[in-house]
Amino acid sequence: MPNVSDQQSPVATSDAHYIRRLSTTVGLLLGVGLLVAGIWLSIHVWLAVFAGILLAIFLTTLSLWVRKVTRLPRIWSLVTVLLALLGLIALAGWLIGPKAADQFSQLADRLPKALEKIQHHAAESGWGRFLPQKLPPASELTNTAGKVAAHAATFFSLSVEAVTSLFVVIFLGIYLAAAPDVYVKGLIRLFPLAHRERAGEVIDKLGSNLGNWLLGQLVSMTVVGTLIAIGLSVLGIPLGLALGVLAGLLNFIPIVGSLLSALPAILLAFLVSPWHPVYVIGLYLLVNTVIESHLLVPLIQRYAVNLPPAVAIVALLLMGKLFGFLGLLLAIPMATTFLVLTKMVYIEGVLGDKTPTGVATKRKSS
Repeated sequence: MPNVSDQQSPVATSDAHYIRRLSTTVGLLLGVGLLVAGIWLSIHVWLAVFAGILLAIFLTTLSLWVRKVTRLPRIWSLVTVLLALLGLIALAGWLIGPKAADQFSQLADRLPKALEKIQHHAAESGWGRFLPQKLPPASELTNTAGKVAAHAATFFSLSVEAVTSLFVVIFLGIYLAAAPDVYVKGLIRLFPLAHRERAGEVIDKLGSNLGNWLLGQLVSMTVVGTLIAIGLSVLGIPLGLALGVLAGLLNFIPIVGSLLSALPAILLAFLVSPWHPVYVIGLYLLVNTVIESHLLVPLIQRYAVNLPPAVAIVALLLMGKLFGFLGLLLAIPMATTFLVLTKMVYIEGVLGDKTPTGVATKRKSS
């Protein structure tokens, strides 16, 4: 006669197996959830780490070029790059620093006057019947300036925090650039043996694309800032040097940076004449649309990943909404990283499609 416990053992084994699988699944989901929550709560730290990695890639790209030209060891090539960058920053600060700082302080004083002049001009013209109602009155502008002065302590504390984060990013970038192979090899060892060679190719491609993009952006920022400063000075717009520096710095943020840098220049142009804003708009369109978009950007994209404009706009909107100005700064390099990973890991690795971009479309159209 069979034992009752022996008849129930398959059912009990099945139940235990199901409970074990359920517990494992729930544990994995909780672990992933806690990991995602931890990353989200410390997202600004990870953004700073990403910024440090970008700086390390930039320094490594420059040091590799110096090493190729001078045959110096890696560490001495990096030291040469750091000394050259410090020298350039010190030279720029000595040549234009005091004047630019003075002009930036004047910029904060003249913008309310420019808005007030726009109000008076609008009131005297035909379209001034409705525009003055939408613009803030001069008394409100004065009150706003007072509020800004009253919150100077808060602004200073935020500035200290920003400077601290900047130093963390700088030192992290220098440490990573001093021994990149140590960190890259350590990262590759996290992958299975069969995929380590491909992981190394992906990391090399990411470093190459981001390094070339950063160098291209540096050239673009310098050219745009110089041309804007010269153009505004020729047009007789006040504070041309400060506006040129602002245009160069904000040029790091594609599309949005050009619009943000143009607004104060257009406002100050009203202090000269009602027609000068039109000239300023023409200058910014010439520099940012014709010279940058048709000359500099194609040159940058020859050596870096070609990021579609729609992807760039979505990245800027999403990162700006989630993380503010820091998100805007890192939106394009993060979108570039995502695009390279999608192409090399998913399209080529998972789907097995290694067709060069545009070949399929060209064949179809022909």
